[in-house]
Amino acid sequence: MLLLFAFFALSRGTALSAGISIEPGQILIQNVPPGTSYDIFEKTGIELKVINLDTSTHSYSVFSAKPSEVSTRDWLKGYVEIPDPSWFYFEKNELTIGPNDTAHVKMYLKIPADEEYYNQHWTVAIPIEGAPGKGPVEIKLALYPHFLIETENKTPVKDKPYGLLGIEPSIALLKDGQLGKAIRTRVIIYNNDKINHVYRLSAVAPKLISETKKQEISPSPGYSWIPDVKWVKLNPGKLLGNFFPAKDIKVGAGKSSSFPIEVLIPQKDEYLGQKWEVIIMAEPKGQTLAGQAGFVRLRVETQSK
Repeated sequence: MLLLFAFFALSRGTALSAGISIEPGQILIQNVPPGTSYDIFEKTGIELKVINLDTSTHSYSVFSAKPSEVSTRDWLKGYVEIPDPSWFYFEKNELTIGPNDTAHVKMYLKIPADEEYYNQHWTVAIPIEGAPGKGPVEIKLALYPHFLIETENKTPVKDKPYGLLGIEPSIALLKDGQLGKAIRTRVIIYNNDKINHVYRLSAVAPKLISETKKQEISPSPGYSWIPDVKWVKLNPGKLLGNFFPAKDIKVGAGKSSSFPIEVLIPQKDEYLGQKWEVIIMAEPKGQTLAGQAGFVRLRVETQSK
């Protein structure tokens, strides 16, 4: 089943004061299985809306691209560029929109049926640019929103995940978690690079977009951020009888390594029957380029009352 959660980085959408606006300004498409075609409007009721704010008719082109090819080399950490932008496509690529009118465009997604495309977090740019046609095009209007795609979670997989950094699974679920008792799972990191890497691990619960006024990773529908990330211990070990978080993990070139995650939730009645999520981020130390980090959505479901 395809789950899609739409949220807006700038109120209802993204606008260019000179003449065009789009809705939604950003979408997150989750649980997309490779090898299947999806009509996003049919599954979710969401379509792309391009709004002509001008009093004249204008023409625009809409297509998909890698963010680095059209706008920026900086995007939301934890996501990498979609391998092939043509996997995200539209019912039409040329739009002619009358004064103060809106064009509705259906969107589609088809990812090849390869094992390496499970457990992925991708970003795709959606350039919307002024094009020759009816109306003046002396000023080239353009918007470049980024849409986010998360492919289906799967473990084990036959092939190592796509990308320089692969993580399996992309979603780790801890069900019926007992309060006051440690619950555990394991995650695998694949270093698909040609050099050795030391990865810095961190547990994060990003602030709400409304608080930061900028793009952040959002929690999955039905889950809220864990109240305290200190409850999560990454790669826990023992040193002088005390637990400590070993936040670095070394993985050789072309190799993989697993690390444990431990969650200990305090015994409070208010924590019963909760569904929380926390992001476990892995980032190569000394690497700051976009696309060099990956993450796991760790879901914790506590025992009900």
